[in-house]
Amino acid sequence: LIKNILIPLYFILTIIIYIYAIKVITIGFPSNQVFAIITLIYVYSLYIWCVKDSVELKYLDKYKSFLPYTFIVPLIIQIISITLRITNYGLTTTRYIGIIFIIIEVISLVLTYLKKDLAKLIYSLIIILFIGLCVPIINVEELPALSQIDRLKTILNKDFDKLDRKSKVELHDIVNYLSDSTYGTLKLKKIVDDETLTDIREYPYYNNVGEEKYFDFTDKNRKIDVSNYNYMKKVNLSDKDKNKKIENAIINMIKENKQNSVINLDDYDLYITSLNCSYTLVDEKYDIKYYYIEGYYLYK
Repeated sequence: LIKNILIPLYFILTIIIYIYAIKVITIGFPSNQVFAIITLIYVYSLYIWCVKDSVELKYLDKYKSFLPYTFIVPLIIQIISITLRITNYGLTTTRYIGIIFIIIEVISLVLTYLKKDLAKLIYSLIIILFIGLCVPIINVEELPALSQIDRLKTILNKDFDKLDRKSKVELHDIVNYLSDSTYGTLKLKKIVDDETLTDIREYPYYNNVGEEKYFDFTDKNRKIDVSNYNYMKKVNLSDKDKNKKIENAIINMIKENKQNSVINLDDYDLYITSLNCSYTLVDEKYDIKYYYIEGYYLYK
């Protein structure tokens, strides 16, 4: 099983992670789910590192000692991922545990480099768990709570009623998080008055802040006067074209709730026969997420 399935699977997973790393470099970093996936792969990899010496494979003999170092790139991805989350949303219990995993992974690589027994990870884990559960200020309850308190102070820099919707929703999330622990609740009462705390808790919260909405229409008439144009060209357009003029025209249609079948684009006009569009609206700011247009360019 180890020889024919588990070790080949290890190499396949390693290749997938490195392909993902290339994707991260070229198109940007999704910072959410990747951490948990790589952590699971690490647990699997740790098992492979421990049993690799008991397996005889010709193609593996030269590379056995190098196997643990293949995890350096995934480890870097994990560090970037959790750093982005903490920078944007502060430390939480889940992210605290994520940091513990990263520390354990680093220790395992150091032990491998020093050619020490990986069983010594158990001692490291005991020390880390003691710190995380027992040491004041930096334990798993207090340190995340202090991080969220800092976020709250930064956002609540003026009267709650004067904040924009996004800030109010963030405060709602922070207060709910802090209210789940005794330490967080005590800290809240010290820095936020009861009236403001009630306003934050009772704020009409919806998960659809920035929810995707849709705007579609089809020109059923499909007849326009083309006497002022020299010729026309059939086109299919999408958000991938990154045409700001078209996006702005779509936003104007959404704002006015008007289905304009002809859009002026300076040197030519665009006759829309069909439009499918999705967008978000946050604090009166429209953001086009996707659009697909069927129609004709009309040239004068």
